[in-house]
Amino acid sequence: MSVGLQFDLREIETAARAVGRMGGLQVNELLDNIGMEITALTVEHITQTKADSHGNPWPKWSEIYAALPPKKRGKKLLEKEGSLQDSITHRVDGDESVQVGSNLAYAAIHQFGGAEVGKPGLPARPYLYIASSERSLLEDLVMEHLERLAP
Repeated sequence: MSVGLQFDLREIETAARAVGRMGGLQVNELLDNIGMEITALTVEHITQTKADSHGNPWPKWSEIYAALPPKKRGKKLLEKEGSLQDSITHRVDGDESVQVGSNLAYAAIHQFGGAEVGKPGLPARPYLYIASSERSLLEDLVMEHLERLAP
């Protein structure tokens, strides 16, 4: 099982209009840059933000899990060995979208919670999202790219 997020360039209206005016523009480099940015933001969600897309903090460890020694549970939520954040990658999909996600079996469980896979006590700790404040960063990235191409 894996989990991913697909970002479609058409989701940013201003940038999409600018790309449309450029006509026939190859956007692979742009999408790759967007993918790198979303990958970095996702790692930041895991290692620093530790909150959902609305800024609500993730649920804390259960009492039983919190009682385990740090070696067994890790020092921070979702950061036991660093495998999850290290697994976040992106892939450009054609000329319209980029996919960001993880292929780790447990990545989806952390994103959505364990109820659907028989672990109802494991709460969701969503890390794979683009917050509204981050959308402007992506739009700026697109506009900067387009400005570099302008004659």
